[in-house]
Amino acid sequence: QGHGVSAPGTGRRPLLSLLAIAVLYGVVLVGGEVASADAKPEPAPAAQHVRIVVQPGQSMWSIARTLQPSGDIRQLVDALVSQHGSASIVAGEVLMLNLPSAHAD
Repeated sequence: QGHGVSAPGTGRRPLLSLLAIAVLYGVVLVGGEVASADAKPEPAPAAQHVRIVVQPGQSMWSIARTLQPSGDIRQLVDALVSQHGSASIVAGEVLMLNLPSAHAD
């Protein structure tokens, strides 16, 4: 007693091992919750009606870039052309478009 020597398996290591197991168990639980949350389907964003008056020099591409300032706009251009019925637009023309809310800002 009192010599500062502990029996094997009674020092800090068992405590650290238990702590490590608890941390890993918590990570597994959190990871499991995240995985199950990711498995749920997300509802489609609501479409918004947008009215655009075509300005001189604008194209479907420039309108799409205005609606989506960054990233790949090819799908948005395709959607605009599809809704309009043509890629051809003229200044003063009014486009009535249904856009996902992410593009309607």
